[in-house]
This record gives sequence, structure tokens and C-alpha cells, in this order.
Amino acid sequence: MKTQILRIDFMSYWQSSSGESGQGDDDILPLTEDCGLPMIGARTVQGLLRDAARWVNEFKADQFQVDQWFGATDSESFKEIRCYNATIPDSDQVAEVARAYFKKFQRPLPELAGFFQSISFTALRDSLAVNKTLRKVRWVIPTTLEAPIEFRGEEGIPKDFETVILPAVRRVGLRRHRGFGRCQMTLINVEGGDQ
Repeated sequence: MKTQILRIDFMSYWQSSSGESGQGDDDILPLTEDCGLPMIGARTVQGLLRDAARWVNEFKADQFQVDQWFGATDSESFKEIRCYNATIPDSDQVAEVARAYFKKFQRPLPELAGFFQSISFTALRDSLAVNKTLRKVRWVIPTTLEAPIEFRGEEGIPKDFETVILPAVRRVGLRRHRGFGRCQMTLINVEGGDQ
């Protein structure tokens, strides 16, 4: 088994929805850790990589064994590639302070509001706003997240994973087809990552 770090560098506002209705006047909230820092869930990370591999397979004549790597979508079969939550790295000073503050006081650090920006959207018909369509979304500012990723197959990191699959993931999250969630994924080698 080989463990690496999947690094996600965001270049625009992004949002991985928590599925919860908003607090105050925000209708959609991003997924956050208990301490209030933004994150992307492990299943979302895994799904993004699976979709990228399937998309590449359409053009490369089934070069990749997607179901073997990520498991069949309808079962809990063995997966050769396992992803974990993507969070702000512990090396980030803000993350370190926020996690320590939450551990001590059991509530998010108030200054974390700077990570978020609310933007409103509404439906238009004939250049006029449609009644009762205003939605306010809380977005995360461009930042960097890291997720541990395990390669549990015999071959370790699959051939072309870094050069073909990762570059195929260019957008993440809500409204990614409208310019939000632009990102770049890379693998970082972890010393002692072989087990």
C-alpha cells in the first residue's frame, strides 16, 4: 500500500455543499469541519476521480480499470484507490489555530468568516428577475486543500494516474459549469508512505 497526498489548489470561489439549509440569509452552505474550516468529503473526492477516469476511458478505449480502482458504484467492493476528506493542511497557521480553538472552546473561531463570501443568484425571464427565485450561496474563497489517498493495489500508483486522470479534474462543486470551482490536482509524495 502506498499513501500519497492529493493536493487541490482552487483558483476561483468554490463550494462543496453540505446539504443543509442556510443560516441567516444564506440558502446553501459549504461543507465544513467541526471547527468551521471548509472541506470536501471523501466520497466527493473519490467520485471526482472516478468520473475523470471514466471520461478519459471514453477517449482512450478503456485504458483504465475504473471499477477495480474505485469499486463498482452499486456495491462496497474492494477499492484499490481509497480517498479521505480534503481539508486545509495542518501546516497552515490559520488551520492550526482554528483546530486548537475548537478543541478548547467547542465552537468555531469567529475570524473564519473571512474564508467565505456570499453571492446571490436569481432566475431571469425577458431580462427581468422571476419572483421567488433569489438564492444566496455561501462560497469558499480560493484556497488549498489536501487529502490522503491510498493506493492499495499491487502496482501502487496506477500508470498515467498523475499525468492523465488528475489533469482531467478541472472543476469541483456547485455551479462548476458556470466558472466556479476551478482547480488543479496534484500528488505529493509522502516519505514513508509505503506500508
